[in-house]
Amino acid sequence: MMIRSLMVLMLMGFLTTTLFGQKEKSIERDVVAYWRFDGGEAMRNLNNQIDVEPATSEVIKDVSGNGNVLRTFNTDVSRWPSDTSPTTSAVVPTMRLRGGEKNDLSLHFSGNQDVFTQSGMIERVKLDAFTVEAAVRVVSIGEDSVEYQVVLGKDGQPIKGMGNAPLQLTIAGRTDEFTVKDAPAFQIIDRAGQFHNAASKKPLPRDKWVWLAGVCDGNVLKLYVDRGNGYKVEGTAMGVSGGLHADAGRWVIGRGMYNKGVGQWLRQGWIDEVRVTARALSVREFVGYKRKSGPRHVDESQTHVMSKTIKPIELVKDIADPCLIKDGDTFYMYGTGEPDGFAAYSSKDLKTWKKHPNVLKKGDGVWGTHFFWAPSVSKFNGGYEMFYTSKGPVPNGAGRESLRICRAVSDSPLGPFKEVSSAVKDPLVNIGMATIDAEVFVDDDGHRYMYYVLDYLETGKSRILAAALDDDGRVMGESSYCFEPNLPWEGGHWVEAPSVIKHDGWYIMLYSANPFFSENYAIAYAVSKSPLGPWVKPPGNRILGKEIGMPGPGHQGILKHSEGLYYFPFHALIGPNARRGTFMVGMTLEATGDVYGYRPVFVDVPGIE
Repeated sequence: MMIRSLMVLMLMGFLTTTLFGQKEKSIERDVVAYWRFDGGEAMRNLNNQIDVEPATSEVIKDVSGNGNVLRTFNTDVSRWPSDTSPTTSAVVPTMRLRGGEKNDLSLHFSGNQDVFTQSGMIERVKLDAFTVEAAVRVVSIGEDSVEYQVVLGKDGQPIKGMGNAPLQLTIAGRTDEFTVKDAPAFQIIDRAGQFHNAASKKPLPRDKWVWLAGVCDGNVLKLYVDRGNGYKVEGTAMGVSGGLHADAGRWVIGRGMYNKGVGQWLRQGWIDEVRVTARALSVREFVGYKRKSGPRHVDESQTHVMSKTIKPIELVKDIADPCLIKDGDTFYMYGTGEPDGFAAYSSKDLKTWKKHPNVLKKGDGVWGTHFFWAPSVSKFNGGYEMFYTSKGPVPNGAGRESLRICRAVSDSPLGPFKEVSSAVKDPLVNIGMATIDAEVFVDDDGHRYMYYVLDYLETGKSRILAAALDDDGRVMGESSYCFEPNLPWEGGHWVEAPSVIKHDGWYIMLYSANPFFSENYAIAYAVSKSPLGPWVKPPGNRILGKEIGMPGPGHQGILKHSEGLYYFPFHALIGPNARRGTFMVGMTLEATGDVYGYRPVFVDVPGIE
């Protein structure tokens, strides 16, 4: 978009120091509990006692400092030395051992044993988005007929009549429609009392250390497993309603017992590095994360790997928010750049462009008076339609101006476009707040959907929304929520520029995050099995950033070249005062072989030598 308003420009310095000058949020501040099991003597019972149930003193330190006291149910739980303990990665920037302690011990369990909390923050804190982590080495895989062996659990039975605990990071001892025997699973009951199970389909190896991490972002549950080759998503459950059920039960390591229910003890094995964090962590923040040389797995950040080798071609200087269409043998491009409307650019070869001014111009019949942004043009009813953003006086606003989405039509891609919808004339969206960045997607069945943004300027946090369109281009019914900025790299305030494609039954949304005037503006993606969601952001979803050698790449346009291959224009910063130019790469889709279907991968522009 163009430089937004004088107010935004005046705020840019303030935003730089307040929003972007802060250090990235520390993991340590969000850690609720962290037990490392390294304070004590190896090969000894935790209390140096025998047959005392329960133990009568604090036995394991919580290095988070939150006073989460652990006591033993059976003091045969022992500390074992380093040959049975995994080591944490040097890149994990939090909770190092204090007092010069070594990371060389783990807890050994041999049946009907556990350690449980008895006071501390973890028994009181409300977990909305959160992460649980542990390392486990199970010897009894495939040898016991128990239903589950639980690494980390929480006491309670929120759903009456059901044997589900509020939380279990567990290993299944049976096979059913939800679980595979000897495979890990992450199970919770959410705020609405609904049970969710993110279960792996791969049995764990016997007598080998494995890292487990369960992540809940308040909407989606994910199970990550590192079997020695890096973390990978092995289970996903959507439709979570809020975070963890608010239950006052204890947290238990080595057992998944619920109140007045049966125990589900770890039968024979070791547990180490148990951490609970009140935030949905990224893979790089996991305790057991280790950076590897060479190409990294899709679950980790792909931006540098995917963008350092592409070769963007330059299209047109001084326009942003590009939209590219093709009619016959001619390409047409539109973008943000004119102070009083929009120009079009035409080309036969994507190299030489001719400017056609005033395809839409403010004045008679046009509601907006300034800030003409993000035109999206497509064929419609034998002609062409343009959705765009502009700013003008809102009805009954007592002189207040705001951004709104408008719609115009033309018989030619070169206009002139006649406005048929605006804030005062057949409004497209009646939310009553600033809306921007409309894009239309046509599904295989001919149904049309509009994706747009509830803008940051009037809300403090932007949101991407979706709505069905009728045959006349009007919004039908209520809009559906897609998502907002909730990943660390997104900065917490801006998501915008949604555009959707479909491939092999998957809906893939490209979008941008961070302020458009920031070098950290970047492109990411989300996936869904429905045009109206729910949308999931795969791990490592930031796919095009400043690593390409130009700051602030974003607000992509997508034009299909052939099946699975696309033109991918975008803008980037090319000078002071948010001056931007438009560039282009090619894009294809790569199957991920997991619950996320496909991810975008950048290639050279098709047909350009």
